[in-house]
Amino acid sequence: MKFLFIDCGGLHVDTARQLGKEGHEVNYHMPWVSAYPKFEMFAPGLGIKEINKVLDYGPYIDDADVIVFPDIGMGKLAHWLRGNGHNVFGAGLGEEMENDRMKSVEVMNKLGIKCPKTVVATGLTEALNTMKKLFGVQETNQKSGGSYFIKFNIWRGSLESFPAKSMEQVNFMFDSLRSSMGPYVEQIPVIIQEAIEGIETGADLFFNGETFLYPAMWGFEYGGNYTGLMTSDMTIFKEDLDKAATYLKSVNYRGAFSFECIFDGKDSYWIDWTCRFPMPLGLLYSSFSNGKLGEFIYGVATGEAKETPFPDNKYLGCLEIYSDEAIKKYLPLHGGDNTRFIRYMMNGDTAYSVPGVTTFVGAICASGDNLQQLHDAIIEEEEKLDVYYGMCNTNFIHDTIEKYVEPIKKMGVNFGDGAMVESARKIVIKPSQSRAGQILQQMISVMKEY
Repeated sequence: MKFLFIDCGGLHVDTARQLGKEGHEVNYHMPWVSAYPKFEMFAPGLGIKEINKVLDYGPYIDDADVIVFPDIGMGKLAHWLRGNGHNVFGAGLGEEMENDRMKSVEVMNKLGIKCPKTVVATGLTEALNTMKKLFGVQETNQKSGGSYFIKFNIWRGSLESFPAKSMEQVNFMFDSLRSSMGPYVEQIPVIIQEAIEGIETGADLFFNGETFLYPAMWGFEYGGNYTGLMTSDMTIFKEDLDKAATYLKSVNYRGAFSFECIFDGKDSYWIDWTCRFPMPLGLLYSSFSNGKLGEFIYGVATGEAKETPFPDNKYLGCLEIYSDEAIKKYLPLHGGDNTRFIRYMMNGDTAYSVPGVTTFVGAICASGDNLQQLHDAIIEEEEKLDVYYGMCNTNFIHDTIEKYVEPIKKMGVNFGDGAMVESARKIVIKPSQSRAGQILQQMISVMKEY
C-alpha cells in the first residue's frame, strides 16, 4: 500500500519507517516552510532508505491509499480530505478536544463524563485576580488551602500545564509566560482546574469511526516513562469510553486516542484528551504490532479494522531517553531493535538526532508477561544504548509500582502481579566515547576508589 505521512512535529519518523520496513511505500512530509527556512525543520526523515522524504505533500495526495496525520495541528485539512473521499488516519475535527480545553469540558459535561471543576480566564491579569480569589488572598496575606492545575490551549511549547498551591508559584510561572508570549498574554485563555485527590491513570486506544478497538492499553506515566497493560478489559473506564465514543462518532474520528484521568477509588475524573499518537508511549506501537502496523492503520482509516494487532495480556513499557546536548547538536544514535528514536535523519547506517526542539531523543520499548519481566527487558535493551550523554531512569517500573500500582490496588483495582521490582540503578548516564566522555568515565572510576 501507499502511505502519505504528514507529521507536524517530526516525532513519528520511526512510525513511518516501520511501515516502510513492512514493505509499504511511504512518502513522509514534515511542514518546514517559513520566511527564512532552516534545514533542521526539514531534516527529520532525510536519508532513511525505507521512506521517501518529500518537500511538498501535494503531489502525493491522490496516489495515497492512506493519508496519515500522527499528530494534531492540521485537523481541518484531515477532515476536508476525508470528506472528499480520501482514507485518512487522524483526529480530524476531533483534535479540538485537545486544543480547546474548555470545549472538552463542555463536551464532557454534556456526555456525563466527570471532570474537575473548571474556570477560564482571559489573559494573565484576569487569571491572577481569579487565582487570588481562589486562594483567598487578603490584604493581610492570609491564604486559604487549595490546589489547582493551570493549563493553556495549543501553545504547550511556550508554557506547559503546571500545578499551583500558592500565589508565589502562580506569579513565578506567569512571569516566564510574559517573556515568551509578549502582548498576547492578555488575550490567552487560561484554564484553571481544581485538583482531584486520587491516582492518575489513563488509557490509550484506537477508534475506527464507530467504536474503540481492542486489545488496548491502560497504565501509568511516570515522568516521560510509561508502564502499560494491553487488555480488552477496560472495566473502570468502560462507561466513560462508551460516552466518549458518542462524541468521536459525531466527528468521524479515525485514529489514535488517549485520555488521562484521576481515579479516586470510585469515579474517574478526566483531565486531558490526547487526540493523536501519545508520546513517548506511542513509539511502542511500531515495536509490538507483529509487522501489521500499516495494515492496521489502513483498517482504522477505512473503518474496516475490528481489533488491534497488539499482544493481549502483555505488559508494555517505554523508557524515555534524553540528552541536554540534543538541543544544539546532531547526535549519533545507537540502540537495540526495540529502541525508537524521534526527529532523526540518517547518513548511511547511522541515525542522528536533529537539534533545535527538544532534549527528548527517543524511547526504549519492551514487553513482558509480568512487571518483573518488563523491567528486565528494559534493562537488557538499555545495555545496547549509545547516545552522547544520554540519560534515562531504568528504575521507573519500581517507582511506578510504588506510586501508582500499589495505591490503586488498595482501591480494589488490580494492575498485575504488584511485585516490587528492585534495581541497583536509578539514573543511567551513557557518555559517548568522546574525549569528554572518557574523562568523565575516568573521574567516576577514581571516585569509586574512595
